[in-house]
Amino acid sequence: MTYDLLGRPASATSPFTPSGTTPTYSYSPQNVVPVWQQANGPNGVTITTLDGLGRPIHVLRGDSATPDATTSYVDTVYAPGAGSPLGQVQKVSRP
Repeated sequence: MTYDLLGRPASATSPFTPSGTTPTYSYSPQNVVPVWQQANGPNGVTITTLDGLGRPIHVLRGDSATPDATTSYVDTVYAPGAGSPLGQVQKVSRP
């Protein structure tokens, strides 16, 4: 596994990926909102949008970064609450 200057994964190897393929990761520029991270690999692309606490709020999965018929989306809503600073999951959409 390799890491970028901020300590985040940049690329990785796995026994589960076909020979010669290496998943890669990219991130939104610093101080840009919304924050997103993208993973590209042999199984397609996953783009995750994060809220201000680093929780996933929107996940796009597909065979390319361009939305099309093979794209699925999952949205997550967190419940407000002082008892759980990170918030509990209130609802999740179906892919």
